[in-house]
Amino acid sequence: QSGTVPTIADPAFHYETPEPWTTWKLNMNALEGDTTYHVLLRATDTNGKRDYQVGSFTTPPAPEQEVVISVGRIDVKDNGDLIGKGEIRFGFAYDGVLVGTRSEQKLSEGATMWPDAYNFVVVDLAPDEATSNLAVWAGERDVSVLGFCEAPVSGLECHGINWNVAYSGSVTLADIADMPLCANYGFTGDAADDRCTAITDLGGIGDEVTFDAVIRYHVS
Repeated sequence: QSGTVPTIADPAFHYETPEPWTTWKLNMNALEGDTTYHVLLRATDTNGKRDYQVGSFTTPPAPEQEVVISVGRIDVKDNGDLIGKGEIRFGFAYDGVLVGTRSEQKLSEGATMWPDAYNFVVVDLAPDEATSNLAVWAGERDVSVLGFCEAPVSGLECHGINWNVAYSGSVTLADIADMPLCANYGFTGDAADDRCTAITDLGGIGDEVTFDAVIRYHVS
């Protein structure tokens, strides 16, 4: 695997010693995991005589990092109800597996909801890996089943509810590091320093719940 050339803090050493050998240490940064580096060591004595040695070393694979993925915030754009508040329920799934649900509640257009803390998933991620899709789905029980219906969870059917869904997409640790701080989305406390991204529903033909969601990533 190719990597960037590391920076050596002090590449040159000068010493005087009666001993025929000596040892020293080099400080290098920007070493990448699972990468072979080739080293050229050259020495010159006071008479200008030179010698050199060539070697190499391989770094171990970069360690995995724990990532907690959660739905931090949901903004209802259309509550899916023609009269009054919508009877809306939410669900969350990761890689097609149900993570959690939010029981039905009456919500108006423009309402903001902060899902319960238990609606999250924990994954171990290496630098060269990506997360699976996190799906956020919402349904309003009074709308016609003839509208838009997509089942992000195996076995989920319309059953008198129009489901609408938004997907987080797959992201890497580098993608997460490039996301804005969650403080930009109204989070406070420890959550403010996490990374967040906004997603929106896929939309349909009308009458279903439409919403935006903020996905929160905590890396440790």
